[in-house]
Amino acid sequence: MTAKPNNEDAPSPNTESEARAKAITLVSLAAMQGIVRALIRTHPDPGLLKRVMENEKEQTMALLSELPTHELLLDLFPKIYQTLDLELKARGDGRSLR
Repeated sequence: MTAKPNNEDAPSPNTESEARAKAITLVSLAAMQGIVRALIRTHPDPGLLKRVMENEKEQTMALLSELPTHELLLDLFPKIYQTLDLELKARGDGRSLR
């Protein structure tokens, strides 16, 4: 009689799907941050860019606040904008998104 392989340590299909979704989310976030950083570094009118980014931030926060979103997301979203704010300041014009 042949013993059946022990699959207790094998990840379940649901766990694999969750891990894949998390990986896709992280890669997407990293790509978007790179794109926005490039835009900040090359935009010809940093003042206009600052105003538009602030408006988008406020609109997105309002949308997230209306959704059944986890509180962690509401805490993390402004922190992402803080990193972009540092990029804008590093550009040398001294302006920020606040």
